[in-house]
Amino acid sequence: MTAAAARSDLELVQWALGNVELGVPVDLSRLFEQEEIIERLGTTLAPDASIEFATPYGGFMGEMAGPFQGLDGLQRAWREWTAPWEAWTFKGSEWIEVGEGLVLLLGDSTGRFRGSGAEMDAPVAALYRVEGGMIVRIQHFLDQDQARRAAGLA
Repeated sequence: MTAAAARSDLELVQWALGNVELGVPVDLSRLFEQEEIIERLGTTLAPDASIEFATPYGGFMGEMAGPFQGLDGLQRAWREWTAPWEAWTFKGSEWIEVGEGLVLLLGDSTGRFRGSGAEMDAPVAALYRVEGGMIVRIQHFLDQDQARRAAGLA
């Protein structure tokens, strides 16, 4: 499939992310550096797309306030987020096509800090807004309920 062959917003987002399989761990510290993913996002992520990392209490994560825009911003944001981690993996649990251009991906992330080896597990989510066949906004959440509210599901 290609971006042009995607029949729905859900299929477009899935294709752009390399068809992330539910239940299969993905190394997020490397995903957005893979040539195939860069090519796919280059054709599906709007150059001025807003990339956000929200905290469970509102606002944005520490120095992660951005602004991050487009593919370069997405890559820069993930490099910043994963820099203190020896490993940061994501395992998707559910794709939800919300409607009105919104696609929600729920899952769990596990990280291990460099040096200390301390680990963190968190239920996480990403909300994608699609307009005119392009992803125009990505919001990352460390709180799935917050993500569901942002998607209008709670």
